[in-house]
Amino acid sequence: MRPTTSLFLRPALAAVFLTALPLHAQEKTPSWIWDKKGGSDGQELHIRKVISLQGGEKIRLSATCDNEMAIFVNGKKVAASKEWENPASVDITPALVKGDNLIAVKAVNRGNGAAGFIAKLLIEKEGKKEEIVTDTSWKVSAKGGKDWNTSASLDDSGWAAAVSVGLAGEGPWAGQVKAKTLDNVADVKEPEATPVGAIKVKEGFKVELLHTVKMATEGSWVVSCFDDKGRLIVSDQYGGLFRVTVPAIGGKPDDTKVEPIPVQLGEAQGLCWAFGSLYAVTNSGKYPRGLYRVTDTNKDDTLDKVEQLRQFAPSGGEHGPHAVLPGPDGKSLYVVVGNQTPVTEVNNSRVPKHWAEDNLLEPPLVGRGFMREVMAPGGWVAKTDKDGKEWELVTTGFRNQYDAAFDKHGSLFTYDADMEWDFSVPWYRPTRVCEVISGGEYGWRSLSKKWPVRWEDGLPPVSDIGPGSPTGVAFGYGTKFPAKYQNALYVADWSYGKLYAVHLKPDGAGYKADFEEFITANPLPLTDLSVNPKDGAMYFMIGGRRVQSGLYRVTAVSPAAEAPAPAAPPLLELRRQLEAFHGKQDAKAVDFAWKYLGHGDRLIRFAARVAVEHQPVSQWKDRALAEKDPRASLTALMALCRSGQGDKALLGPVLDALDRIDFSKLKGLERETYVRNYQLAFSRFGEPEEAVRAKVAKKLGALFPVKEPWLDVDLAEVLVYLKDADVLPKAVAIMESAPTQEEQIAHAKNLRLAKAGWTPELRERFFKWVCLRAPLLKGGASFPM
Repeated sequence: MRPTTSLFLRPALAAVFLTALPLHAQEKTPSWIWDKKGGSDGQELHIRKVISLQGGEKIRLSATCDNEMAIFVNGKKVAASKEWENPASVDITPALVKGDNLIAVKAVNRGNGAAGFIAKLLIEKEGKKEEIVTDTSWKVSAKGGKDWNTSASLDDSGWAAAVSVGLAGEGPWAGQVKAKTLDNVADVKEPEATPVGAIKVKEGFKVELLHTVKMATEGSWVVSCFDDKGRLIVSDQYGGLFRVTVPAIGGKPDDTKVEPIPVQLGEAQGLCWAFGSLYAVTNSGKYPRGLYRVTDTNKDDTLDKVEQLRQFAPSGGEHGPHAVLPGPDGKSLYVVVGNQTPVTEVNNSRVPKHWAEDNLLEPPLVGRGFMREVMAPGGWVAKTDKDGKEWELVTTGFRNQYDAAFDKHGSLFTYDADMEWDFSVPWYRPTRVCEVISGGEYGWRSLSKKWPVRWEDGLPPVSDIGPGSPTGVAFGYGTKFPAKYQNALYVADWSYGKLYAVHLKPDGAGYKADFEEFITANPLPLTDLSVNPKDGAMYFMIGGRRVQSGLYRVTAVSPAAEAPAPAAPPLLELRRQLEAFHGKQDAKAVDFAWKYLGHGDRLIRFAARVAVEHQPVSQWKDRALAEKDPRASLTALMALCRSGQGDKALLGPVLDALDRIDFSKLKGLERETYVRNYQLAFSRFGEPEEAVRAKVAKKLGALFPVKEPWLDVDLAEVLVYLKDADVLPKAVAIMESAPTQEEQIAHAKNLRLAKAGWTPELRERFFKWVCLRAPLLKGGASFPM
């Protein structure tokens, strides 16, 4: 029969015992235990102890192991450690039951030296205390076998008695683990998530801390979703999946229930519940990067089957696969992937697949060369079916967007990352909210090659936010917040601890927005947020990168009824008519789209151009070269440069068509696009012949400077490329006198590659700026040029 330690087993005896027990029971000295063989490299040892409880006890377990341990209570993992010098201490009360309870340990020795496990359980009930310590009554076995760490009733009579290899304070561990060490670690307060009192929330809202995540057993949570029963599913960044049953509104946070999900999957950065299943995206670690489906095959309310639907190419770092979310059509899934994972094999692409770097001059090696090998198209979003069989590329050009959310009109929004090393240089792009537009290109390129917003072959953001580390994204739909906040888009910033409420406003075919801080604290490393339609509350988490994690709930002080959907952008329907031609060839596409190439709305022009680019170039090349409307001509020529497959024969006709456009009659962004088309023509088709070079240089040189700061930067770049000698004195003067360091750096970036026109005086002025003024400028890690 297995031995048990019986505590408070019989009520009468328990009463006598508790009455007699002093407030501080006589302390027991734990032993380091192992088996009789002693330690060997890689040896695993399984350890068991059964204790019997009457109920109502609170128990804290303190333990350590030379070298590794994982501790289970009734099958629930409660602690783990690989640092024997630093004992772990954990409250195991939530895992206990009335009656027999199993303490089980998987211990591992590293090296051929000493091996041992040592533990103390401090039991409290009604103000009285008792201790259980490791000794020879504990059982050990080299092989655990079935149910070794889950069943207190397991017949372990075949297991050996543990061997004491020394008391606490003795042996090779004496210098680090003394008799009082386990007592002292038990007195240390467990880490807590950021307290509610330290969190600033918008007036009219309330924040509750529901659960401080136990680092040793629950990890650090980075992603969440709600299942169809209103239970939260979360993932540890470096561990498993958990199901969290939250208390009702007004309930006690202590009633939050956390259960491990017993499947071989975790380390997820994307989760969603759709089509009766859990979908997960993994990015790194134990499980290959990819999209997975997890199902309950026997309908017992326990997820038990894992299928990989798509494996993504391996890639390093955190710029890989992230979110997965259900599409608004009720049939599809959308997957969000950062810039370090190549586009997966797709059946179709809404993005014309002729992307390129499209920088005219060779960029300087900045930012310590970070991701220098990563080329276009950057981060991407794809659509797939519920079985992960058919894939369609939707949008490209992001840096490292972590999450996304659909509005009530079916428009998808994401929150893209900045490159903090680029602070105060002209290619810096702040974190920004972007609409994930069909066929979209958001212009991320590595190093200093990032596209500015002024280039019309890319798309503008809905709103710049500022420095930060974007994580979770969600709309307030389903909350009982006031109407303004139900319809807000919420975006989370990990590094600065801010949850922003972004208020979208229809603007032509898209949106513009303003934003405000909704929740903030320091620290508040926000990882994800989800709305529970069952209770009308928003839930957010902090954690990531092994920092202390916590689960919070946000409710409105005065709950409101469901708000009506906001108005759609007035030109959204037209945009979608054009987008219907994306990703396919259609005989009607060119005629339908052509009349919108000169439209006054940038997103309409973009959608029309992408529709045209998906059609065979032979169908519309001559039409593009002959187009007489200046605005439509600029868009058509941009399409031809991008779609011309590097055909050098197109360079002359494109330059002739640009030459027919009267620059003086262009306004605003038209002027930028005019110059951008020269950049594209040369970067796609190559250098012109000498006579053509001289002609274009003379024409554009006569325009420079136009005294529009960033247009002058682009114009100077083209002139430097064309080896125009006359641009140098004017560009050097602008570099010296520009009011911002960003403009100065942009001109210096161009001038460093100038081949013609240098004089001793110009060289002296240029290098005075480089050697004397540039070192005084301040910025991020990309600053050294």
